[in-house]
Amino acid sequence: MILRKIAVSGAKWSIVGTIGSSLFQLIQISILTRFLPKEAFGLVAMALFVVQFTNVFVDMGMSSAILHHQNSSSKEYSSIYWLNIFISGFLYILLVLSSPYIAQFYEEPEIRMLLPVLGLNLLFVAMGRQHRTIMQKRFQFKEIALIDLISFFSGVVLAIILAIYEYGVYSLVFSTLTASLVSNALFLIQNLRQNSILLHFCLKEVRPFLRIGGFSMGSTLLDFFSRETDVLIIGKMLGAESLGLYSFLSKL
Repeated sequence: MILRKIAVSGAKWSIVGTIGSSLFQLIQISILTRFLPKEAFGLVAMALFVVQFTNVFVDMGMSSAILHHQNSSSKEYSSIYWLNIFISGFLYILLVLSSPYIAQFYEEPEIRMLLPVLGLNLLFVAMGRQHRTIMQKRFQFKEIALIDLISFFSGVVLAIILAIYEYGVYSLVFSTLTASLVSNALFLIQNLRQNSILLHFCLKEVRPFLRIGGFSMGSTLLDFFSRETDVLIIGKMLGAESLGLYSFLSKL
């Protein structure tokens, strides 16, 4: 009976979060299309494709491993946390160094400037994703939904304000980063109330999670490309303007 109540409550709050986020997204697109050219949406979509692809390797399937692994200790969580922080920092540097080549691939010089900024999302996600997963494991779906709505709302408001003040493509860039920072910071703060992060790292403690995570990496990559390959192809073949039109139409 208790599990049934938890499941019903979790489903309810998941629906609330999904509907709320979709509504905010619809409001954002309907307003921003009046201020921003289609090319701006396309450039951000190109850059986000690269950032989100890189994010798969920051996680390394750890989220699935944490959900699967029972009775994990605070030392194990701390070791995983610091490993993710280290990997995100390394991949961020790699992303910055490769940004000229990615811009050359897309034939969009502005991508070179956008990637180092949007790439900060790698560091933000590494800061909070583990804590979101732990909250899922504890069935704290209400808190997750509220954090998602708060962060999405903050991003939408900032995007509209910056667009009105003619920040152009950076209206989308800074709003995306703000939503990510707010979300992951709140997940971190919420979870720190129950579990502290120790200045502790032991590779031996991480290995069982890496083994489990390795099995889910393949399916995660397949899922990513099944959802995002269209962005890569349209961006490369048709350019930023066509991708921008496709991007915001697909979100309506």
